[in-house]
Amino acid sequence: MVRSSQKIAAYFNQTVPAEIASEAVTVTDAAGNKVNIDKIYRHQQDTQAYYMEFSEKLQTGEYTITISISGIKFVKKFTYDGSVWASLDAAKKIVQAEMEKTHIASVSGLKSAEICRHAFEEDLKQELSKDTEACKIERWSVQTRPFKYEEEYPDETVEKDHAMVSIWVGIYKGDANYMMNDFVDFACTGDAITVSEPTIVKQLKESIVVSYETGYEYACVTSGTAISDVPEEKWDGYADRLGNYEIKNLTNNTEYVLYKRLKGCSEMYAQTTFSLDKNADEFEIILKEPDQTTINLETVTSGSAIAVDFGKGMLKYTYGTVPDELQEIGSISFENLKIQQNGYDWNRVSQETGWGIVDIHWNDELFHEGSNTVKFEISFGYAKNDGTIVKQSKSVEITVNFTVQ
Repeated sequence: MVRSSQKIAAYFNQTVPAEIASEAVTVTDAAGNKVNIDKIYRHQQDTQAYYMEFSEKLQTGEYTITISISGIKFVKKFTYDGSVWASLDAAKKIVQAEMEKTHIASVSGLKSAEICRHAFEEDLKQELSKDTEACKIERWSVQTRPFKYEEEYPDETVEKDHAMVSIWVGIYKGDANYMMNDFVDFACTGDAITVSEPTIVKQLKESIVVSYETGYEYACVTSGTAISDVPEEKWDGYADRLGNYEIKNLTNNTEYVLYKRLKGCSEMYAQTTFSLDKNADEFEIILKEPDQTTINLETVTSGSAIAVDFGKGMLKYTYGTVPDELQEIGSISFENLKIQQNGYDWNRVSQETGWGIVDIHWNDELFHEGSNTVKFEISFGYAKNDGTIVKQSKSVEITVNFTVQ
């Protein structure tokens, strides 16, 4: 519902009238004070909502919207969190300023908008990092859009060695976001870019795993196929969170060529050839370490439980084809480094609280007052119905330090 520090949208389950009288809409704060509304309108595409723009920024707190349509009164409450929108507003201001600048890009940017996008992204990253408020946003994304400047502005002239590229930027914090799009000017005077050979990080029985590079697309075809003959629908390239891209449904005893090109630009590419081994593994499990492998907790009370949240940044991916008869398994093994003779009671371990969270419970005999350390390892794999493990990922070791009082 909140669209910015000075804009909200009220949604209905049906198309609303194109116009509404200003006196039919009121917005009040928790104390009952009216908020000055500058503009009320129905969006051209979003016909089931009224948008309201305010003369001043909202303040953190709860608000009430009252709207009367055809004699029916609708009342809705919403909460505005200034701490969220302060960072988004700061970042938005920087994005808008960057969109008005002329950015230096490689001469290769004249052939590929993705080269220009990368240059803009690097400049924006630097500017966001300088602002103590803007850098609090959780994530942001820069993409190109397929709009042509010469088609949108046929009477305008683009300067020599320059490119006007449609750039889209999204900035996010929780569920709040801003999305912006505009044509950005690039002076394509930098050094030419050379495309490096694609990197295959794993060959499996019926697929390959490629190390994905932002701004590039990949196509895998039978050897001997010229890049000019590769259909556009064959080009793809979306990395998973490990930064990899898997190409499936390949066969043995066939030589393939893997092309890597600048997005949308077949003139700038590199390639490598390969054949799959019929004796290669059917699948592979990769477990990425979490952001923290050593966790220092605060002082805890003797006999209480600890919820160790180690999951942030930990990722698990299975590449290839897992046989239907196998089941996924997880393993957690513990070692108490301070009191090894007491061991660890498996019945006191729980993962039910969610991914990457382990509850550690103990009695007073297991841990002592003062400093304690627990070390545990996590791994995932696949096993047969009888429990025989067929394949297992590498183990990730987590160390937890805490003080008992």
